Amino acid sequence: MPESSGSPANARSPYLGYTLGMQDPDCARVHPFITSRAAGSMKDEEARRKALSWPGFEGRPAFHLRQVHGTEIVAVRSSVPPSPAPEADGWITNVPGVVLCVFVADCMPICMWEKSGKAIGIFHAGWRGLAKGMVSEAVKAFQTHYGIEAKDLDVRIGPHIGKCCYRVGPETAEQFRPQARIEREGGIYLDLVMEAAMALVESGVDSMSADGRCTSCENDKFFSFRREKTDSRMMAFITLDPK
Repeated sequence: MPESSGSPANARSPYLGYTLGMQDPDCARVHPFITSRAAGSMKDEEARRKALSWPGFEGRPAFHLRQVHGTEIVAVRSSVPPSPAPEADGWITNVPGVVLCVFVADCMPICMWEKSGKAIGIFHAGWRGLAKGMVSEAVKAFQTHYGIEAKDLDVRIGPHIGKCCYRVGPETAEQFRPQARIEREGGIYLDLVMEAAMALVESGVDSMSADGRCTSCENDKFFSFRREKTDSRMMAFITLDPK
């Protein structure tokens, strides 16, 4: 499997991607990952195919969404990806051996799993999804589908646009908690991790970590829609090994 966060995906493909979060998952069966700029845009089918052939993911069916910046979450009950891809912004499953994917380029990829590996999920959350309640909906999905309580979840948040760069207008800012709004230099900046963390705590989650790298600042490593106005995307994905 890929090495810990900040390390190469494997020795043959240096820095094509990173495990999500600041440390390896506590559960060895769960593997959250994100591609880097070096792997190419994941909107490209060939780049996507190569990423999904990395050790630990190869041969596993990949599930993709038509993302709409909402809070819809799809529960995967088999190893056959739906066709056409559903309009939603999150996946959840207890099926081992499938790869759940979301595309990101400034928005937050959020991975969640039950601490012993009973179920996994991955969610796409930009400002619209956060404002609509994607975090709380994700936590609820584990309870609804698998009876898993919030206290039994672990969460990793991947690279995203940081509070250093994410300037927004007052109409957007007012949809977020005061603690997630930063006023400086005549503008308002959003702290997406603060918003997500507070929503997780309110939902009862007590185990999370966030990758602090900013996709806009570290443009040599990541794609940034805000910085580049590009259609290029990274792909965050998660898989659960069989017991």
